[in-house]
Amino acid sequence: MKAVFVESLNGYLAHGPDDDMSWTPSLDKKLFKLLTFAYGADYVCSRRTFDLLPENVRMDKNRNFYVAKSSGNMSLWQLGYDFPNAVLVGGPTFLKAAYDLGVIDTFVITTVNKEIIADEKYKNPFREILPEPSGTIPFDDMIVRIYYVGRVR
Repeated sequence: MKAVFVESLNGYLAHGPDDDMSWTPSLDKKLFKLLTFAYGADYVCSRRTFDLLPENVRMDKNRNFYVAKSSGNMSLWQLGYDFPNAVLVGGPTFLKAAYDLGVIDTFVITTVNKEIIADEKYKNPFREILPEPSGTIPFDDMIVRIYYVGRVR
């Protein structure tokens, strides 16, 4: 699966549990939409994240959302097997759980040129783990890095 997310310059993924991501630039949102449609418009997320998505996004007939459960045919591991190109949508805890299960093969991380203040639990858990990026694309107010990590399992 693909982990496509944005982080602040100082490494936070959100202000808090109800963050609406208004601190991210519109170009980041357009890149996210482009990448997710290019990967097939399948999304895997937690129930919390799904509930926080704007209604027009959740109801978009061109997008397929799968809410991961702790076990069974909708478990994160099973969804990774069934939808290997799905984009993971969620916070650091959800993304780290997917990484630990070995279902992420690609990271696309946008770093915006803005710092935010948040609880440490919203820090990017991959900053010290990921290898050197396979590709880097600079923009005026942000930079996008692509990491291919391969399947762990």
